[in-house]
Amino acid sequence: MSEFTKDLRIEGRFTGFDDYMNIVLDEAEEVRIKKNTGKPLGRILLEGDNITLMMNT
Repeated sequence: MSEFTKDLRIEGRFTGFDDYMNIVLDEAEEVRIKKNTGKPLGRILLEGDNITLMMNT
């Protein structure tokens, strides 16, 4: 799980990273916490500068 704001987080299966902490997630889903809704994204690349929190769930 990667959290971007108090209302948005991205959940998915961690599959890789690079020297800049860019990460690849499979089966990613955008989750809106306040609305309790999710949007499937598939395989994505998250830029390391945009990640504020990562945790294993």
